[in-house]
Amino acid sequence: MQRLTKIGVGVGVGVAALVAVIVIVVVATSGGGDTDAFDKDGPWNNIRLPANILAERYDMQLDINWENMTYSGIQEVTMTVTAETKYFLIHTRGLTLDKTKTKLFNNGTELTVKRSFMDTEAVAELKHDFYVVESEKVVGAGQYKMSIPFAGSVNTARLTGMYRSAYDRGDKKIYQISTDFEPVDARSAFPCFDEPAQKAIWETTITVTFPATIDTAEYNIVSNMPLKDDGETKTATTVSAAFKESVPMSTYLVCFAVSDFASTTGTYTRADGTTVALRVMTRREQTFVDSAAYAIKVTPLILKKYEDFYKVNYPLPKLDQIALPEFNSGAMENWGLIIYRESSLLFNAVTSSKNEKQRVCAVIAHEIAHQWFGNIVTMAWWNDLWLNEVSRLSSNTTVLMLPNLIGKFLISSTLTR
Repeated sequence: MQRLTKIGVGVGVGVAALVAVIVIVVVATSGGGDTDAFDKDGPWNNIRLPANILAERYDMQLDINWENMTYSGIQEVTMTVTAETKYFLIHTRGLTLDKTKTKLFNNGTELTVKRSFMDTEAVAELKHDFYVVESEKVVGAGQYKMSIPFAGSVNTARLTGMYRSAYDRGDKKIYQISTDFEPVDARSAFPCFDEPAQKAIWETTITVTFPATIDTAEYNIVSNMPLKDDGETKTATTVSAAFKESVPMSTYLVCFAVSDFASTTGTYTRADGTTVALRVMTRREQTFVDSAAYAIKVTPLILKKYEDFYKVNYPLPKLDQIALPEFNSGAMENWGLIIYRESSLLFNAVTSSKNEKQRVCAVIAHEIAHQWFGNIVTMAWWNDLWLNEVSRLSSNTTVLMLPNLIGKFLISSTLTR
């Protein structure tokens, strides 16, 4: 009996140990899912977004802290899936994403997310900027929505993405926040399908919290579209702006700006009585405000020339043009909110030369031409960027049609833009 007892105890311990090992193995392979091997042929290996998922709409809420130059937000993107998948890819770069609160929905029903990860977590050497949301199960064609909380910092070192610019007013530094996304910097500001062919509707709400030393009454927020009715609210420390939904547009054309700039306004009126609200935004100093008069004068004439030529009306209800003291290029054709370097938009009737007047007219004509070539008609990929720049010919032609506004000049000089 004693021998049998020893054997019995040994067998019992062995069985218990084996059971323990099995339990440990099961727990290790099923807990959380993050230890599962990544699909070696996953779509994140391709530099392009999967063709079976199309962005339809973005609903974005953005909260900016002016003092710290940081921000947080929630991006909700509505997508059409045309073929079954379990991977939802979206571009992002340099942002902090809340994986635990990333959600996926199908017709209002929340789906189980197996895991969310950056492409570099699957393949370390990848630099495709993909954030991947993996569904627990393969899903079929239909409409889906992805909700992603994110946070980031306003760029204070470079004039790209969402960035800070500045100028001196006396001994005081005056700051602005604006955006410059072409070609692939929208993803550095918020998660998005950052390819030109991925046109979608945008509806955006932006709130900026200022330090108590700043008078919020002087600040405004502008974007591609007009404010909603009662869309702007101000408190002692905040300015909030809710914008109307946009036409479908590429992510590189999304734009917004926060500043204390003054506005010079005008109107383009068509023969049928419909109108486009015009605005040129500049520093508040009177010399800059006065220098906006020429742009307001020439813009409606340029719009009319293009509408007559293309037989397609400018599709937005407003066109804002803003002159920034710091901008990475001469100008950028963001739909409904064109951003310029000050020297490319402003003309001082007292101190500027005729050549400068000619150049300002040419640059304005060029950027407004992009509202058709580039914005309405957009290349599918960047290797067809020449399509946008066909507008160079149109802008030169337009300048030639406006001799009374720019005086005499050599035709060849318009080809240097």
